[in-house]
Amino acid sequence: MVGGFGFSDRACQAHEWREFPPAWIFLPRLLWVRRGARCTLTMTWAKDDRDSVDRILARALQPPHPCHRSANPPPLLDIRPSAATPLERNDWRERVERVRSQILCGALKKVVLSRRLAIETASPIDPARFIDSARAARPSCVNFFVSPRTTSFVGSTPERLVELDGETVTSSALAGSVPRGDNPPADRALGDSLLSSEKNLEEHQYVVNALASALESVASPLNVSARPRLMLLPEAQHLFTRIEGRLREPRSVIELAGLLHPTPAVCGVPRQAARAIIEREEPERGWYTGAVGWIDAKGQGEFAVALRAGVIDGSAMYLFGGAGIVAGSDSEAEFAETENKLTALIGSTTLG
Repeated sequence: MVGGFGFSDRACQAHEWREFPPAWIFLPRLLWVRRGARCTLTMTWAKDDRDSVDRILARALQPPHPCHRSANPPPLLDIRPSAATPLERNDWRERVERVRSQILCGALKKVVLSRRLAIETASPIDPARFIDSARAARPSCVNFFVSPRTTSFVGSTPERLVELDGETVTSSALAGSVPRGDNPPADRALGDSLLSSEKNLEEHQYVVNALASALESVASPLNVSARPRLMLLPEAQHLFTRIEGRLREPRSVIELAGLLHPTPAVCGVPRQAARAIIEREEPERGWYTGAVGWIDAKGQGEFAVALRAGVIDGSAMYLFGGAGIVAGSDSEAEFAETENKLTALIGSTTLG
């Protein structure tokens, strides 16, 4: 079964999320699974209704329409940081300062705030071609495309919430970031600065501690790297720590996902207080910072945090990007981080 769930367990009222309930896990009528060179097709149908799935399979196997690619295809969406208005910047600054004031008085340690960017294109956006380009540009990421009917949620996330393989459970802490450099020396310097940044290391450790604490209740022993390493993506460098353990008793991957979600990487510390602020300030989050993934008949599977993502609705697209706010945060630096993440998905995508 495949599907996902939102940041909140409340229904999102924003128009673009109208087809996405708080959680939706479904059994596909056609399911292809590829592992290495082996590909398996599973077909599922209701009793006495084999014809319907055969028709879907015939349609799926039709040759694709020819696509003429130019040598230098134009960007699908051309959005630059200057697209933000002074009003948007001011709103962001005020939100950051409200959160920082609560952090400085001791009520919170971290809150992850995000921005939503709505854009229009001249013609409808093809989500399949969109995610095809993202997969080519970001092969190390989990690339996803969920479409209930007329809207589509697409993304290319570097963060795996949880993976269950046999008795082995794995999660990853991904928090703290800097942009990529214009050349190799500048890139290395930025990476070194991230590895020594007190603010980013603090933010990252909150995530490591929370994941380890949650998994300690169900798995042992835990293997947690002593220091984070760098994860390099086209748009950013992130601090990354892998956490792995062995389950003490059988559990499903969806249970484990519920135990870990939402992590401090997308919510904050303490979790309930940060979550209350986000649900009040950002009721339009929907499945952004939720999770997408799969679960098999044995309860094993994988869920990834829905980041670097957007909703496609005809010729409209709604993009999301966030930043972790701690005591040492600067609103302008955090704004720049959200700009970098907002454009990450569309920066390498082309019309094809």
